[in-house]
Amino acid sequence: MFDKLEILMSLSCAYKNSQLSGSERYQKFIGDFRYRQENTERVMQEMDESLWTEQNDSPFVTSGIFGKTAVDCREIRDTWEAYIKML
Repeated sequence: MFDKLEILMSLSCAYKNSQLSGSERYQKFIGDFRYRQENTERVMQEMDESLWTEQNDSPFVTSGIFGKTAVDCREIRDTWEAYIKML
């Protein structure tokens, strides 16, 4: 659960810092979750399933943590994940 919390916090920081360019947007909060790949993949899979099946009714959207629509959330999530994989 803590890895999920860290991931959501990191995504939230990326969303809140969307005015920053490039990797600056993602460097504000990076947690230790990235060292536990299996947990990270499980959380990302959960997000993907929710955002694709529930769309704008997904709890990830309705909470507003890292986007106002499913499209916003997927965009932030995808660019964030690409950045995390580069680390």
